[in-house]
Amino acid sequence: MTTNLKEANILIVEDNDLLRGELASLLKEKGCRVEEAGNGPEALERMEKERFDVILLDLMLSYDKSKMQGAGLLRHLKTAGIETPVIVITNKASNEAILESFESGAGNVYAFLLKSLITPENILQIIENAIRFPDLTTDATRFLGDGHDVHVIRGIRSDLHYTVKEYVGYFGDYLKKFKGPDAEATLFSYLDDIFVTFSTGANRDMVMHWFREFLQYPLQYPVVEPVFETPVSPTESTALKTELKQRVKNLTQDIGRSFYSSTRDYVSVPVPHQQVKVFDLNGQKIFNNYALHFRPPSPLLRDFRLMEKLSQYAVSTDNTMEALEIVLNFALRYRLEQARIKTVLLMGRFNKAQEGFRQKRLDRAALQWELDAINGDILLNLLIDIERELGFA
Repeated sequence: MTTNLKEANILIVEDNDLLRGELASLLKEKGCRVEEAGNGPEALERMEKERFDVILLDLMLSYDKSKMQGAGLLRHLKTAGIETPVIVITNKASNEAILESFESGAGNVYAFLLKSLITPENILQIIENAIRFPDLTTDATRFLGDGHDVHVIRGIRSDLHYTVKEYVGYFGDYLKKFKGPDAEATLFSYLDDIFVTFSTGANRDMVMHWFREFLQYPLQYPVVEPVFETPVSPTESTALKTELKQRVKNLTQDIGRSFYSSTRDYVSVPVPHQQVKVFDLNGQKIFNNYALHFRPPSPLLRDFRLMEKLSQYAVSTDNTMEALEIVLNFALRYRLEQARIKTVLLMGRFNKAQEGFRQKRLDRAALQWELDAINGDILLNLLIDIERELGFA
Protein backbone atom coordinates (compact mmCIF):
# COMPACT_ATOMS: atom_id res chain seq x y z
CA MET A 1 0.00 0.00 0.00
CA THR A 2 1.28 3.45 -0.86
CA THR A 3 1.62 6.51 1.37
CA ASN A 4 1.82 8.83 -1.65
CA LEU A 5 -1.25 10.44 -3.21
CA LYS A 6 0.33 10.30 -6.68
CA GLU A 7 0.64 6.52 -6.48
CA ALA A 8 -2.70 5.83 -4.81
CA ASN A 9 -5.21 3.33 -6.15
CA ILE A 10 -8.70 4.70 -5.48
CA LEU A 11 -12.18 3.25 -5.98
CA ILE A 12 -15.09 5.67 -6.48
CA VAL A 13 -18.51 4.16 -5.72
CA GLU A 14 -21.14 6.71 -6.78
CA ASP A 15 -24.37 6.36 -8.77
CA ASN A 16 -24.28 9.97 -10.01
CA ASP A 17 -22.36 9.70 -13.28
CA LEU A 18 -21.48 13.41 -13.37
CA LEU A 19 -20.07 13.59 -9.85
CA ARG A 20 -18.26 10.27 -10.26
CA GLY A 21 -16.65 11.51 -13.47
CA GLU A 22 -15.62 14.83 -11.90
CA LEU A 23 -13.99 13.08 -8.94
CA ALA A 24 -12.24 10.60 -11.22
CA SER A 25 -10.87 13.41 -13.43
CA LEU A 26 -9.61 15.35 -10.40
CA LEU A 27 -7.80 12.32 -8.98
CA LYS A 28 -6.34 11.28 -12.32
CA GLU A 29 -4.92 14.78 -12.73
CA LYS A 30 -3.06 14.21 -9.46
CA GLY A 31 -1.58 10.97 -10.79
CA CYS A 32 -3.89 8.54 -8.97
CA ARG A 33 -5.05 5.26 -10.45
CA VAL A 34 -8.86 5.30 -10.39
CA GLU A 35 -11.54 2.64 -10.72
CA GLU A 36 -15.23 3.56 -10.89
CA ALA A 37 -18.40 1.74 -9.82
CA GLY A 38 -21.98 2.97 -10.17
CA ASN A 39 -23.49 0.52 -7.69
CA GLY A 40 -22.67 -1.98 -4.94
CA PRO A 41 -22.25 -5.13 -7.09
CA GLU A 42 -19.88 -3.29 -9.45
CA ALA A 43 -17.87 -2.14 -6.44
CA LEU A 44 -17.63 -5.70 -5.10
CA GLU A 45 -16.45 -6.90 -8.51
CA ARG A 46 -13.69 -4.27 -8.57
CA MET A 47 -12.65 -5.14 -5.01
CA GLU A 48 -12.36 -8.84 -5.83
CA LYS A 49 -9.82 -8.05 -8.57
CA GLU A 50 -7.55 -5.61 -6.72
CA ARG A 51 -6.82 -3.80 -3.49
CA PHE A 52 -7.41 -0.09 -3.06
CA ASP A 53 -5.79 2.52 -0.87
CA VAL A 54 -9.00 4.51 -0.39
CA ILE A 55 -12.68 4.06 -1.28
CA LEU A 56 -14.97 7.05 -1.92
CA LEU A 57 -18.45 5.76 -1.15
CA ASP A 58 -21.86 7.31 -1.75
CA LEU A 59 -24.14 6.44 1.16
CA MET A 60 -27.27 6.09 -1.01
CA LEU A 61 -26.53 4.08 -4.17
CA SER A 62 -30.11 3.43 -5.34
CA TYR A 63 -33.65 4.58 -4.61
CA ASP A 64 -34.52 0.86 -4.41
CA LYS A 65 -33.84 0.03 -0.78
CA SER A 66 -33.73 -3.70 -1.64
CA LYS A 67 -30.49 -3.10 -3.55
CA MET A 68 -27.09 -2.73 -1.93
CA GLN A 69 -26.56 0.69 -0.38
CA GLY A 70 -23.40 2.22 1.03
CA ALA A 71 -24.08 0.73 4.45
CA GLY A 72 -24.32 -2.72 2.87
CA LEU A 73 -20.94 -2.31 1.23
CA LEU A 74 -19.46 -1.24 4.56
CA ARG A 75 -20.88 -4.36 6.18
CA HIS A 76 -19.22 -6.46 3.46
CA LEU A 77 -15.85 -4.83 4.17
CA LYS A 78 -16.28 -5.54 7.86
CA THR A 79 -17.24 -9.20 7.30
CA ALA A 80 -14.41 -9.75 4.81
CA GLY A 81 -11.85 -8.15 7.13
CA ILE A 82 -10.93 -5.52 4.53
CA GLU A 83 -9.51 -2.48 6.30
CA THR A 84 -9.42 -0.04 3.36
CA PRO A 85 -10.19 3.51 4.55
CA VAL A 86 -13.61 4.68 3.35
CA ILE A 87 -14.59 8.30 2.82
CA VAL A 88 -18.38 8.56 2.83
CA ILE A 89 -19.79 11.23 0.52
CA THR A 90 -23.47 11.94 0.92
CA ASN A 91 -26.27 14.41 0.27
CA LYS A 92 -27.82 13.76 3.65
CA ALA A 93 -25.30 13.62 6.48
CA SER A 94 -27.69 13.34 9.41
CA ASN A 95 -26.31 11.95 12.64
CA GLU A 96 -28.53 8.89 12.11
CA ALA A 97 -26.95 8.24 8.71
CA ILE A 98 -23.48 8.67 10.15
CA LEU A 99 -24.27 6.34 13.03
CA GLU A 100 -25.60 3.72 10.60
CA SER A 101 -22.45 3.97 8.50
CA PHE A 102 -20.13 3.81 11.46
CA GLU A 103 -21.93 0.82 12.96
CA SER A 104 -22.04 -0.93 9.58
CA GLY A 105 -18.44 -0.34 8.66
CA ALA A 106 -16.87 -0.32 12.08
CA GLY A 107 -13.36 1.03 11.68
CA ASN A 108 -13.44 1.50 7.91
CA VAL A 109 -15.28 4.83 7.98
CA TYR A 110 -12.60 7.48 7.86
CA ALA A 111 -14.53 10.69 7.15
CA PHE A 112 -17.88 12.08 6.06
CA LEU A 113 -18.21 14.83 3.45
CA LEU A 114 -21.36 16.49 2.13
CA LYS A 115 -21.48 16.48 -1.67
CA SER A 116 -22.53 20.13 -1.68
CA LEU A 117 -19.36 21.09 0.18
CA ILE A 118 -16.87 19.02 -1.81
CA THR A 119 -14.02 21.14 -3.14
CA PRO A 120 -10.84 19.95 -4.84
CA GLU A 121 -8.87 21.11 -1.80
CA ASN A 122 -10.85 19.36 0.93
CA ILE A 123 -11.45 16.07 -0.88
CA LEU A 124 -7.77 15.77 -1.83
CA GLN A 125 -6.67 16.56 1.71
CA ILE A 126 -8.99 13.99 3.25
CA ILE A 127 -7.84 11.35 0.76
CA GLU A 128 -4.19 12.16 1.46
CA ASN A 129 -4.81 11.91 5.23
CA ALA A 130 -6.48 8.52 4.74
CA ILE A 131 -3.49 7.30 2.70
CA ARG A 132 -0.93 8.58 5.21
CA PHE A 133 -2.77 7.40 8.32
CA PRO A 134 -4.81 4.33 7.27
CA ASP A 135 -4.55 2.73 10.71
CA LEU A 136 -6.84 5.41 12.11
CA THR A 137 -9.73 3.58 10.51
CA THR A 138 -9.16 0.47 12.62
CA ASP A 139 -8.84 1.98 16.08
CA ALA A 140 -8.42 5.73 16.37
CA THR A 141 -8.51 5.72 20.16
CA ARG A 142 -5.24 3.79 20.41
CA PHE A 143 -3.47 6.96 19.29
CA LEU A 144 -4.85 8.72 22.34
CA GLY A 145 -3.44 6.50 25.08
CA ASP A 146 -0.23 6.20 27.05
CA GLY A 147 2.97 6.82 25.14
CA HIS A 148 1.35 8.94 22.43
CA ASP A 149 1.58 12.72 22.53
CA VAL A 150 -1.55 13.15 20.43
CA HIS A 151 -4.38 15.55 21.23
CA VAL A 152 -7.70 16.51 19.67
CA ILE A 153 -9.26 19.63 18.17
CA ARG A 154 -13.02 19.32 18.01
CA GLY A 155 -16.10 21.41 17.34
CA ILE A 156 -15.78 21.86 13.56
CA ARG A 157 -17.23 19.35 11.10
CA SER A 158 -14.93 17.58 8.65
CA ASP A 159 -16.40 19.68 5.82
CA LEU A 160 -14.43 22.63 7.23
CA HIS A 161 -11.22 20.86 8.24
CA TYR A 162 -9.30 22.17 5.25
CA THR A 163 -9.66 25.78 6.33
CA VAL A 164 -8.95 24.94 9.98
CA LYS A 165 -5.76 23.13 9.02
CA GLU A 166 -4.63 26.08 6.92
CA TYR A 167 -4.92 28.27 10.00
CA VAL A 168 -3.30 25.80 12.40
CA GLY A 169 -0.48 25.29 9.92
CA TYR A 170 0.56 28.87 10.72
CA PHE A 171 1.00 28.05 14.43
CA GLY A 172 4.71 27.24 14.10
CA ASP A 173 5.46 30.65 12.55
CA TYR A 174 3.20 32.37 15.07
CA LEU A 175 4.95 30.71 18.01
CA LYS A 176 8.42 31.53 16.75
CA LYS A 177 7.63 35.15 15.93
CA PHE A 178 5.40 36.03 18.88
CA LYS A 179 6.67 33.77 21.68
CA GLY A 180 10.19 32.70 20.76
CA PRO A 181 10.27 28.86 20.91
CA ASP A 182 10.19 26.51 17.94
CA ALA A 183 7.30 24.09 17.54
CA GLU A 184 5.50 22.32 14.74
CA ALA A 185 1.96 20.96 14.72
CA THR A 186 1.16 17.89 12.61
CA LEU A 187 -2.52 17.36 11.85
CA PHE A 188 -4.71 14.53 10.62
CA SER A 189 -8.48 14.02 10.66
CA TYR A 190 -10.72 11.21 11.81
CA LEU A 191 -14.49 11.64 11.60
CA ASP A 192 -15.07 15.25 12.72
CA ASP A 193 -12.03 15.44 14.99
CA ILE A 194 -8.61 16.80 14.10
CA PHE A 195 -5.75 14.98 15.81
CA VAL A 196 -2.71 17.14 16.52
CA THR A 197 0.83 16.23 17.56
CA PHE A 198 3.48 18.74 18.59
CA SER A 199 7.21 18.57 17.85
CA THR A 200 9.07 20.96 20.11
CA GLY A 201 12.01 21.24 22.46
CA ALA A 202 10.24 23.93 24.48
CA ASN A 203 8.22 23.50 27.67
CA ARG A 204 5.23 21.49 26.47
CA ASP A 205 2.79 22.95 28.97
CA MET A 206 3.60 26.44 27.72
CA VAL A 207 3.26 25.34 24.10
CA MET A 208 -0.17 23.89 24.91
CA HIS A 209 -1.13 27.14 26.64
CA TRP A 210 -0.06 29.20 23.63
CA PHE A 211 -1.83 26.84 21.24
CA ARG A 212 -5.09 27.19 23.15
CA GLU A 213 -4.62 30.97 23.08
CA PHE A 214 -4.00 30.76 19.33
CA LEU A 215 -7.28 28.87 18.79
CA GLN A 216 -9.22 31.55 20.66
CA TYR A 217 -8.29 34.38 18.29
CA PRO A 218 -11.17 33.67 15.82
CA LEU A 219 -13.58 34.43 18.68
CA GLN A 220 -11.86 37.78 19.25
CA TYR A 221 -11.71 39.09 15.69
CA PRO A 222 -11.40 41.95 14.82
CA VAL A 223 -10.04 42.83 18.28
CA VAL A 224 -7.00 40.51 18.20
CA GLU A 225 -4.22 41.68 20.50
CA PRO A 226 -1.48 39.04 20.71
CA VAL A 227 1.19 39.37 23.37
CA PHE A 228 4.84 39.31 22.29
CA GLU A 229 7.03 37.19 24.54
CA THR A 230 10.11 38.08 22.51
CA PRO A 231 11.47 41.56 21.67
CA VAL A 232 10.48 42.96 18.25
CA SER A 233 10.71 46.39 16.69
CA PRO A 234 7.56 48.52 16.32
CA THR A 235 7.65 48.07 12.54
CA GLU A 236 8.00 44.29 12.80
CA SER A 237 5.30 44.18 15.47
CA THR A 238 2.83 45.94 13.19
CA ALA A 239 3.62 43.64 10.26
CA LEU A 240 3.31 40.47 12.36
CA LYS A 241 0.01 41.57 13.89
CA THR A 242 -1.36 42.41 10.44
CA GLU A 243 -0.45 38.94 9.14
CA LEU A 244 -1.98 37.22 12.17
CA LYS A 245 -5.20 39.24 11.93
CA GLN A 246 -5.52 38.41 8.23
CA ARG A 247 -5.19 34.69 8.94
CA VAL A 248 -7.72 34.95 11.78
CA LYS A 249 -10.08 36.84 9.49
CA ASN A 250 -9.75 34.20 6.76
CA LEU A 251 -10.62 31.40 9.19
CA THR A 252 -13.50 33.35 10.72
CA GLN A 253 -14.96 34.14 7.30
CA ASP A 254 -14.61 30.59 5.97
CA ILE A 255 -16.31 29.06 9.01
CA GLY A 256 -18.91 31.82 9.11
CA ARG A 257 -19.86 31.32 5.47
CA SER A 258 -20.19 27.55 5.68
CA PHE A 259 -21.10 26.71 9.26
CA TYR A 260 -24.85 26.49 8.56
CA SER A 261 -24.51 24.79 5.18
CA SER A 262 -25.17 21.50 6.98
CA THR A 263 -27.58 20.90 9.83
CA ARG A 264 -25.76 17.96 11.36
CA ASP A 265 -23.72 18.09 14.56
CA TYR A 266 -20.11 16.98 14.60
CA VAL A 267 -19.26 13.37 15.43
CA SER A 268 -16.28 12.63 17.69
CA VAL A 269 -14.37 9.62 18.92
CA PRO A 270 -14.22 8.74 22.64
CA VAL A 271 -11.34 10.51 24.35
CA PRO A 272 -9.65 9.58 27.67
CA HIS A 273 -9.62 13.13 29.06
CA GLN A 274 -7.13 12.30 31.79
CA GLN A 275 -4.50 11.55 29.12
CA VAL A 276 -5.46 13.79 26.21
CA LYS A 277 -5.87 17.54 25.92
CA VAL A 278 -8.98 18.54 24.00
CA PHE A 279 -8.87 21.88 22.18
CA ASP A 280 -12.27 23.31 21.33
CA LEU A 281 -13.10 25.40 18.27
CA ASN A 282 -16.65 26.59 18.92
CA GLY A 283 -18.14 26.86 15.45
CA GLN A 284 -21.38 28.40 16.72
CA LYS A 285 -19.54 31.24 18.46
CA ILE A 286 -17.23 31.77 15.50
CA PHE A 287 -20.27 31.99 13.24
CA ASN A 288 -21.93 34.51 15.56
CA ASN A 289 -18.71 36.53 15.60
CA TYR A 290 -18.64 36.47 11.80
CA ALA A 291 -22.29 37.53 11.55
CA LEU A 292 -21.71 40.38 13.99
CA HIS A 293 -18.72 41.86 12.18
CA PHE A 294 -19.26 40.89 8.54
CA ARG A 295 -23.03 40.70 8.27
CA PRO A 296 -24.51 43.89 9.70
CA PRO A 297 -27.80 43.05 11.49
CA SER A 298 -30.83 43.93 9.41
CA PRO A 299 -34.52 42.95 9.36
CA LEU A 300 -33.87 41.07 6.10
CA LEU A 301 -31.01 39.04 7.60
CA ARG A 302 -33.06 38.24 10.70
CA ASP A 303 -36.00 37.17 8.55
CA PHE A 304 -33.74 35.01 6.39
CA ARG A 305 -32.20 33.26 9.42
CA LEU A 306 -35.66 32.64 10.88
CA MET A 307 -36.93 31.24 7.57
CA GLU A 308 -33.78 29.09 7.30
CA LYS A 309 -34.24 27.62 10.76
CA LEU A 310 -37.99 27.00 10.34
CA SER A 311 -37.53 25.28 6.98
CA GLN A 312 -34.62 23.20 8.30
CA TYR A 313 -36.77 22.11 11.24
CA ALA A 314 -39.65 21.21 8.92
CA VAL A 315 -37.31 19.05 6.82
CA SER A 316 -35.90 17.36 9.92
CA THR A 317 -39.47 16.41 10.99
CA ASP A 318 -40.36 15.06 7.51
CA ASN A 319 -42.66 17.99 6.66
CA THR A 320 -41.27 18.67 3.20
CA MET A 321 -44.24 20.63 1.84
CA GLU A 322 -44.32 22.80 4.97
CA ALA A 323 -40.65 23.63 4.43
CA LEU A 324 -41.36 24.57 0.81
CA GLU A 325 -44.30 26.77 1.82
CA ILE A 326 -42.08 28.59 4.34
CA VAL A 327 -39.48 29.24 1.66
CA LEU A 328 -42.09 30.28 -0.93
CA ASN A 329 -43.67 32.81 1.44
CA PHE A 330 -40.23 34.31 2.07
CA ALA A 331 -39.46 34.48 -1.66
CA LEU A 332 -42.79 36.20 -2.36
CA ARG A 333 -42.36 38.66 0.50
CA TYR A 334 -38.95 39.80 -0.76
CA ARG A 335 -39.75 39.38 -4.49
CA LEU A 336 -37.04 36.80 -5.11
CA GLU A 337 -38.11 35.58 -8.54
CA GLN A 338 -35.40 32.91 -9.00
CA ALA A 339 -36.11 31.46 -5.56
CA ARG A 340 -39.87 31.52 -6.24
CA ILE A 341 -39.48 29.58 -9.50
CA LYS A 342 -37.15 26.98 -7.92
CA THR A 343 -39.50 26.52 -4.97
CA VAL A 344 -42.57 26.09 -7.18
CA LEU A 345 -40.70 23.50 -9.27
CA LEU A 346 -39.79 21.57 -6.12
CA MET A 347 -43.44 21.73 -5.00
CA GLY A 348 -44.47 20.25 -8.34
CA ARG A 349 -41.87 17.54 -7.94
CA PHE A 350 -43.16 16.80 -4.43
CA ASN A 351 -46.79 16.58 -5.61
CA LYS A 352 -45.80 14.35 -8.53
CA ALA A 353 -44.02 11.95 -6.16
CA GLN A 354 -47.02 11.82 -3.83
CA GLU A 355 -49.38 11.21 -6.75
CA GLY A 356 -47.10 8.48 -8.08
CA PHE A 357 -47.26 6.78 -4.71
CA ARG A 358 -51.04 7.05 -4.55
CA GLN A 359 -51.32 5.61 -8.07
CA LYS A 360 -48.86 2.87 -7.07
CA ARG A 361 -46.35 3.88 -9.72
CA LEU A 362 -43.85 4.39 -6.87
CA ASP A 363 -43.43 2.09 -3.91
CA ARG A 364 -42.67 3.49 -0.47
CA ALA A 365 -38.91 3.09 -0.88
CA ALA A 366 -38.93 5.00 -4.17
CA LEU A 367 -41.14 7.71 -2.63
CA GLN A 368 -38.75 8.13 0.28
CA TRP A 369 -35.80 8.30 -2.11
CA GLU A 370 -37.49 11.15 -4.00
CA LEU A 371 -38.45 12.98 -0.78
CA ASP A 372 -34.89 12.68 0.49
CA ALA A 373 -33.65 14.15 -2.80
CA ILE A 374 -36.12 17.07 -2.53
CA ASN A 375 -35.12 17.68 1.08
CA GLY A 376 -31.51 17.69 0.00
CA ASP A 377 -32.31 20.26 -2.68
CA ILE A 378 -34.00 22.47 -0.09
CA LEU A 379 -31.12 22.35 2.41
CA LEU A 380 -28.14 22.16 0.10
CA ASN A 381 -29.24 24.17 -2.93
CA LEU A 382 -32.36 26.27 -2.44
CA LEU A 383 -31.44 27.90 0.89
CA ILE A 384 -27.88 28.55 -0.23
CA ASP A 385 -29.11 30.02 -3.55
CA ILE A 386 -31.44 32.38 -1.65
CA GLU A 387 -28.56 33.44 0.59
CA ARG A 388 -26.54 34.27 -2.50
CA GLU A 389 -29.46 36.04 -4.19
CA LEU A 390 -29.78 38.24 -1.10
CA GLY A 391 -26.05 38.98 -1.17
CA PHE A 392 -25.25 37.37 2.19
CA ALA A 393 -22.91 34.71 0.80
